[in-house]
Amino acid sequence: MEQSNEVSTDGDLTPRKERAKQKRDLAASDALLQSAIAKRKREPLIVTGVKSPSAITMIPASQFGKLNVDESYQRVRISDSVNELIHVIKAGGEIPDPIDVAERPDGSWWIVDGQQRFWAHSETSQPIRAHIHLVQDRDAEARLFMALNSKRRVNPKTIIKGWPGLSGVFIQRMAHDVRSSLYGKINFENSSVYPIAATDLLKGILIVTTGLENPGGDVITVILPRTDAALKVTGRIAWAEAYCQLLGLVFNLEPRQGKVRTLPMMALAYVAHAKYVQAGRTVFPKSCVMLRKINWDTLVPVHKLEFLPVLIKEIERRWRQ
Repeated sequence: MEQSNEVSTDGDLTPRKERAKQKRDLAASDALLQSAIAKRKREPLIVTGVKSPSAITMIPASQFGKLNVDESYQRVRISDSVNELIHVIKAGGEIPDPIDVAERPDGSWWIVDGQQRFWAHSETSQPIRAHIHLVQDRDAEARLFMALNSKRRVNPKTIIKGWPGLSGVFIQRMAHDVRSSLYGKINFENSSVYPIAATDLLKGILIVTTGLENPGGDVITVILPRTDAALKVTGRIAWAEAYCQLLGLVFNLEPRQGKVRTLPMMALAYVAHAKYVQAGRTVFPKSCVMLRKINWDTLVPVHKLEFLPVLIKEIERRWRQ
């Protein structure tokens, strides 16, 4: 009898039995598992320091005052989403998914997933279901947030905002330290008010500290740990600080003056890296006037990576020691 070769419905012509065997082998064989890990480009997020909830807790409206939102890693309120959920509740419907709440060592409650649902229940004074997670510190809480949102399209800027590693802490300092040239200038959301996108700044920091070619195509969860490692190298935080200062000197960073383009930020990072390596320390142009005169919109026909060398050459030409 001819053996049936059942084909899956998802376009993969590998027989289902063979595919299932491959998956079982990966789970059963340490050698195959280690081989798969070595080939993987993205590291999974490992959450530690969190105790999983044993049951769903019903939180009455009278206790909503105990619930907090940590804006250092959470997304902002999305009014359209909240209004839609309010409509569901007022129409007699239910929101089945419980929210996830972190209970910090001091006993305070912080929403790590479900703030839109919480606001809808709060405004309708309806009790809400919740998973309560005991966390050992805020870093564990932030990792839990990212793990819970890993299957959703979370804004990369939001991931940077909550990243507990050295790069996330550094960018937060640049954004909130009044002594920083980027104070109040970094955009962690989809807002046109702030001229420097956190994602572009992260790429620039990675370039200026490592000289790494083209990090633009990598996902944010790959760039962040790479930048963490780069900033741990002796002297590299000073390089990153000098680069941030250079951004303030070269670009118009006034609020509502438009977003600084990604390509010029990357080009400036490459040139700065080369200058720092050559001098063995951070250096600045004697004057940034010539750099400020560059018309980034007319220098290249389109802002694509293929034209990055043109921008680098122009910055090098106008950089005066």
